[in-house]
Amino acid sequence: MADEIAINIGTFNLNSTNNVAIEDINLSIAKSIQQSDLPKFHGAVVPIGKRKALSVRIRGTITGSNYDNLRSMLDGLKGAFESSSEQNLTLDDDRFIKVQYSNFNYSYKTLRTFADFSVDLLASDPFWYALSLTTSDQNPVTVGVPFVVNNPGNAPARVKVQVSHATATILD
Repeated sequence: MADEIAINIGTFNLNSTNNVAIEDINLSIAKSIQQSDLPKFHGAVVPIGKRKALSVRIRGTITGSNYDNLRSMLDGLKGAFESSSEQNLTLDDDRFIKVQYSNFNYSYKTLRTFADFSVDLLASDPFWYALSLTTSDQNPVTVGVPFVVNNPGNAPARVKVQVSHATATILD
């Protein structure tokens, strides 16, 4: 479960290890809605919605011990976002989303040691996925006792159920 905040782009940590402090993260989800008449006598209308891309804006600061160090830290930060393909963005310790950056801005607050940055990311697949697959091996002991299956992401996922026996035959 997400007990820890771990903000990473690919393998680059957006934390104090790389002299980065995140100020805020804004997520924007849009959805297109169409309405269709139901073929019923009362003329009801059903909305059909589809998620569009998810937009993420991350703003923060980065520091360096001197100008050369600050410039190197900024180059490392920009390089983490500048990828020719999608990469994983994690905001916590148990799920990720695939993003590409669309815009990177920075400005020097203190010319030699301190800069603000802002990066805009776009996720064409707007769902969060679990970092690891979840499996549940359960042995039925009592008839009628339900099994709980957890999906740590927010993507619609189908459950794969496999019924097998260890040593005995399955009667029903």
